[in-house]
Amino acid sequence: MAVRRFGKGWQADFYAYSKRVRRVFPCRREARAYEGRVKASIREDRYLDVKREIFFKQLSDWYLSLEDVKRKRSFGRDQRSIEKLDNFFGTRPIHHLAASVITEYQARRLGEMSYRGKPTSPATVNREVSCLRTIFNKAILDGKLERNPTRGVKLLRENNQRERILSSHE
Repeated sequence: MAVRRFGKGWQADFYAYSKRVRRVFPCRREARAYEGRVKASIREDRYLDVKREIFFKQLSDWYLSLEDVKRKRSFGRDQRSIEKLDNFFGTRPIHHLAASVITEYQARRLGEMSYRGKPTSPATVNREVSCLRTIFNKAILDGKLERNPTRGVKLLRENNQRERILSSHE
């Protein structure tokens, strides 16, 4: 971190989490004070002006390691959903996710074939998006994220009617 003369003011110039940050102050004392505050917050891992990049794979691994998630009856279902989510979102930084990307995921998943050889049903895609929403909500509660990218994403319409064949007796 460096404080140096910059035109008529003083500039604090430093790198935080591999991002360059520059601020200009009217006097040297203010620049030095800012430098001290930033150094302390970086040491304590609380510097919020520049966030470390979190990839979806890291977030999903963290979610699956939570004790309350492991105790869920639907833990197996969550694992299968996260496997599909990781294939699409795994290498993407969380701050690049938006509702449009999640809608793109829904469309892509509907076009894929399920393990039974049939097209993936809207209900399956909805369960995966709900799992994604839960992951982001838990991350917000834990302070890992500030916003939920699934906000505003609508679930697909499900057709819950079953085909039924009447027997000769009926």
